[in-house]
Amino acid sequence: MANDREQSAERIEQAATDLFARHGYDAVGVRDIARMASVPVSAINYYFGSKEALYRECTRKLTAEYLSEARARLSAGADLNEVMSHYLDTAGRDSKLTKLWLDLQLSGDAEARAYSSREVLGPMWQILSEALARDGASTTDRRLEALSFVGAVVLDAVLADDQIESLLGEPSSQARSRWRGEILERLVATRRPTAPAGEMFEPGVGIGSGN
Repeated sequence: MANDREQSAERIEQAATDLFARHGYDAVGVRDIARMASVPVSAINYYFGSKEALYRECTRKLTAEYLSEARARLSAGADLNEVMSHYLDTAGRDSKLTKLWLDLQLSGDAEARAYSSREVLGPMWQILSEALARDGASTTDRRLEALSFVGAVVLDAVLADDQIESLLGEPSSQARSRWRGEILERLVATRRPTAPAGEMFEPGVGIGSGN
């Protein structure tokens, strides 16, 4: 019986994650989730309490999965390149977390925005900060570059294939691959061996720049 309950809750969570990522929080109703999960509507309140609580649980679980992988890599001695590559690979492989986080950030609810910053962006930024510090790259410029990198990944996640093709004039898969490679290369650019004090790294290139 307990196993049946766990399976029902898992189906609800998987269905909700897919629907929220595809359509956004406001456009998805509990009946949509229940229909996709093949459970009665009452099961959602029984297992999660409310649609809002379910949304946060979906976000929390995706965040925990990413952080667990990233933390393991960092503990094993991963450098900045490896940590950022993992972040990029995760976002490219499955944009659900990015989309759920962005939906929270764009919400008119101040508490929802605070939750997304505290529970999603904050822990992710901590991982990136530790990787920057380990690489000796924890300067203001490099932190801003990391924020630009995160922003580029968010934009990559929310733009549809036809929008990418219209903007860049090439097949979306090719454009995404090139774009990800370029922004990662810019962030993990090597140090200048004879850089003056306070200028240890190549200046960041703005996202969307043709340089």
